[in-house]
Amino acid sequence: MWLRDLFARIPEAARPREVGATGRPLSTRLAEPSASFRTVPERFVQDIWYGLLFDTSRVHTTDGVAVRIIDTGTPNTDGGPDFLGARLVIDGIEWNGDVEIHVRSSDWIAHRHQDDPVYDRVILHVALVADIWTGRLERPDNTPLPEVILLPFLGQPVRRLFRALRVRSAADPIACAGQLTRVPPDLVAGWSERLGFERMRERKGVLAQNLAAAGGIEALLYHAVFEALGYSKNGGPMLDLARRVPLALLRQHTQSGREALLLGGSGLLEVPLDNERDPRPTYVNELRDYFGTVPTSAIVPMRQVVWTWFRLRPSNFPTLRIAQGAALFETGSILGSGGIEAIDVALRGDGLPALRRLVRVAPGPFWSGHLRLDRPTAQRSAALGVDRADRIIVNAILPVALLHAEQTGNTSLIQHVYRIYGQLPAEQDERVGIFASRGIEPENMIQSQGLHQLYRSRCRTAGCLSCVIGRYLLSDHSIRPDAG
Repeated sequence: MWLRDLFARIPEAARPREVGATGRPLSTRLAEPSASFRTVPERFVQDIWYGLLFDTSRVHTTDGVAVRIIDTGTPNTDGGPDFLGARLVIDGIEWNGDVEIHVRSSDWIAHRHQDDPVYDRVILHVALVADIWTGRLERPDNTPLPEVILLPFLGQPVRRLFRALRVRSAADPIACAGQLTRVPPDLVAGWSERLGFERMRERKGVLAQNLAAAGGIEALLYHAVFEALGYSKNGGPMLDLARRVPLALLRQHTQSGREALLLGGSGLLEVPLDNERDPRPTYVNELRDYFGTVPTSAIVPMRQVVWTWFRLRPSNFPTLRIAQGAALFETGSILGSGGIEAIDVALRGDGLPALRRLVRVAPGPFWSGHLRLDRPTAQRSAALGVDRADRIIVNAILPVALLHAEQTGNTSLIQHVYRIYGQLPAEQDERVGIFASRGIEPENMIQSQGLHQLYRSRCRTAGCLSCVIGRYLLSDHSIRPDAG
C-alpha cells in the first residue's frame, strides 16, 4: 500500500507506466494529460459508447482483459448509471448490468458513486482518459470495478473532433465551426429543416403536458401566448401572470379593466408617480382604483422583483407587454371569444396575414405615450411589431393549433400549420447569427428554428455524434487538428 501511495505522488507525466487494481501494468498508455480534456463534455463520451464509435475488436479493460460488447445498454434519462441493462463478455464471462460513463476515472470518486448503492449493478466503468484513479475503482459493495479507457481505441477522425472540443472557447461554442464550409449546403438545409420540425413537435409535447393543468385548450393558448409575449427574459413571469389572472375573468372586462387586472396582478401598479413629469397620472390612478375593487382572493399579485428591465429594449418593457396582452382579448384578436376557432379560420383563409392580424393589436391611447407607468415618452405606435407577432405565432399559436388538430383528428389543419410554419421568415437573432457568420443562412422559420434546436440539443451539449453534420465530418475524415 505504501508503494502505491508513493507512486500516486509522482507527477503523471513522469510515470513510466500506470498500474491497475491488480498491480499489473496497464496495457493502455495516455499520450495526452487528463487535465487537457476537461472541456470535453461527458455527453460526448456517452455518444461514443452508445454508437460503438471505437475499435470494439481490440477493446480491453485497464488490466488487459478482453471485453466483448453484446449490448451497450439503454440510455438512462433519470438518476443512476448512464446505461441500463448492458450485456458484456469480460474475460469470457457474460455480465448483465449497468455501465457508467465519465471523462476521467476520478469522476467516479468526485461524484461519490462508490458510496451510492444504486451503482452496485455497474458492471463496467468507461472513461475517455486515464488518471491516478484508473484501475483502482470499487463499487459501493467494495468489489473491484472493471474499467475501459476509450482514448486508445478511437479512430483518428474522432480524436480530431475531441481536440476541437478540447480547445474551443466560450466565445465559439460550435466545435466544428472551422469545418462548416466543408459540409454540402443541401445537407445543412435538410438537417436544419428536420430539426425545425423536431423543435415544433417538442414544443407541442410540452403544451400537451400542461393542457390538463391549464383547464382546456383555450386557457392553454392564453398561457402560451403570454409566455411568448414576454420573450426570453420575461417569459416565465408572463406565464405566471396568466396563471394568476383567469381567462374567464379577463373576458368579462373592457380593455382598461383587463389592464387593471393584469397590471395589478403583476405587482407593477405599485409604483410612485411624479406628477410634474407625468401629465397624465389620472389613468394610472384609475387602474389602481379598478384593481382595488377586485376581491383580494381572486388575484394574488406577483412581486415586482421577478420582472426584468435590465438590458431590455424599451418596446420589451413588461408594462407595455402586459398592456398589449390585455389588448389581445379585443374582438377579432387571438384571445377574444373566437380563440382556437379564429386560428382555424385564419389558417384556412388568408393564412399568415390573417394570423398576424390576430396578434398585431394596439392597447389604449395611454400607451402611445408611455412605455412604463411612471414616465411619459414620445408618441409612437404601441402595437406589436411584425417580428414579435411572428414569434408569438411560431412559439404559441402554431404548436397549440397543432396539438388541437391532432387531438381532434383534423388532418387538414395539421397541413395548414406546417404550411404557415414554412412561410414565416427566418429569425435574425443572436443564436442564428452564430451560424450565419459561418455561412449557414436559414431560408425560412423552419430552418432558423432548426438552428436553434441544433445549438440547444447538439452544439451546447457536445452531441456531435447525434448530429448529421458531425457524423458527416467524421465519416469524411475532414476534421483538421486545428479545428475549433
